[in-house]
Amino acid sequence: MDKAKKKEILKKYKEEQEQKFLNSLPMPVEKFVQLFDYLDKANQGCKGDLQLTVRFLEEHQCPVKDVVEWLYKNGGGCDCEVLANVEERFVVMKIIPEPDIDEG
Repeated sequence: MDKAKKKEILKKYKEEQEQKFLNSLPMPVEKFVQLFDYLDKANQGCKGDLQLTVRFLEEHQCPVKDVVEWLYKNGGGCDCEVLANVEERFVVMKIIPEPDIDEG
């Protein structure tokens, strides 16, 4: 198999994985972006739970149970893991741009 063919197969695989990921989302990508921004701005320190995430979901009439279950399955067991793991998956898959880092 030549290099171009391998590259095409890899590209197709990545696209399929991204689509599978997008199809699994329990709410729109835009709501996830808002959630990530909300958690980033809250900056209250992680309490080891999803307290802030649940608050956001309730305030925005999102399906709390479905989203929380999805977050647990995707590495978001607490508020800080939602940012560290879940947001990172969106960034790595190029679904959302890398967040700006405030330096001060």
